[in-house]
Amino acid sequence: MMQRSPKAQQLLTSRMTRHSAINVAGSIVPIAVAVPCLAVLPRYLPTEAFSLLLLAWALVGYAGILDLGLSRAVTMLIARAKIDSETQRHILGTSFWVAVFSSLCGAAIIWLATPKFLDVVLRVSPALHADALMGFRLIALSIPLLLPYLIFQGYWDGREHFVEANLQRVIGGALPIVAATLAVLAVPTFAAAAAGILAGRAITLAVSLTRGGVWRGISPSNVRGAQLRQLLGFGGWVTVSSAVSPLMGYLDRYILAYARGAAVVAFYAAPSELVLKLLVLPVAVTRSLYPKLAGQGPHGDASSDLRHAYMLILGVCVPIVAGLILLAPFILTIWLGPDYAANSTTVVRLLAIGFLFSALAQVPFTQILAKGRPGLVAAVHLVEIAVFVPAAYLAAVRYGPVGSAGAWAIRNMIDLMIFYFLGKRASWR
Repeated sequence: MMQRSPKAQQLLTSRMTRHSAINVAGSIVPIAVAVPCLAVLPRYLPTEAFSLLLLAWALVGYAGILDLGLSRAVTMLIARAKIDSETQRHILGTSFWVAVFSSLCGAAIIWLATPKFLDVVLRVSPALHADALMGFRLIALSIPLLLPYLIFQGYWDGREHFVEANLQRVIGGALPIVAATLAVLAVPTFAAAAAGILAGRAITLAVSLTRGGVWRGISPSNVRGAQLRQLLGFGGWVTVSSAVSPLMGYLDRYILAYARGAAVVAFYAAPSELVLKLLVLPVAVTRSLYPKLAGQGPHGDASSDLRHAYMLILGVCVPIVAGLILLAPFILTIWLGPDYAANSTTVVRLLAIGFLFSALAQVPFTQILAKGRPGLVAAVHLVEIAVFVPAAYLAAVRYGPVGSAGAWAIRNMIDLMIFYFLGKRASWR
């Protein structure tokens, strides 16, 4: 039997590896649950109603920006507070009520804007209008149930209780889609699906409140001005980055449609969606790295943890990238058909290379956030989007889907270089 080297043995048995494996499971299980549910729903819902459900689901996901970056801020501040239970209660209580307030504001905006949104943007058919109106307003009601749940996720991550964090992550990721599917089996309407999502969110939040006695920490008496300033100062910049970074992940397909027409977008968008889903793997590693770095402070030696994170990401992602590059035609033929194999093979290969750059960039990105410097990340993303949009357009005009994939890969390579440099140079706050 082949003997592992001491370094390999240490890597495989390290605390970070265990935590990363738990985080990967917490990210993959909801996806595994969602796949069969998404296969059932279009068989019972009319096509337009199913499209509305997918749009509503995307709206709920993007509404996470309304937490104002608080979940990341909570993780960092809880990790730094360590055994100071009183400060941890103040952080939890303050962040919880800020999340409640911001989510109620967001829900009110969605509720009031729904009629115009349905008529002007989505142009819903008259026969489905009442169903769509009810459904989107039920979705609006689910927002105040989502954001406090994200705060509890940040709290458990900050305490490095990753089993608890991922248990709740599995419940929060799987239960709403399962409830929506069961509701549609009973009543095949979009509103029924939205009611299922709302019920799933309510149960998820109830579970989160009862776990570990966190309900004791959310009393309004625990709200403190000092913690509010810390949370909003850090979280505000994270919000900017959280808005811009996903936008760059999806904007390129709209740029391609504008440059070459909608007919070619599928040859880029389908492989791109697959690659973006794979980013849960490096994020699972850095979610275990983040509280460790934040808790060490400016005088801790982070080199070993950073090295472990890089090695874990390389160990997980390099085989995936190699498989995508070597087997791209076969994968595309089996998954999407021979037309995609003919038109998207080079796209997949470029996206795979870009994925590796993006995966590695998660480490210095996390290092900068742990140092309390989210403004640097936001500044980089704001500059990048100003450069990326015209570059992606020119690449799409000249090379089509291949150009879009190349532009995305180059942006991720630049991301990695910039964040690596900033991670080394940025001072602690």
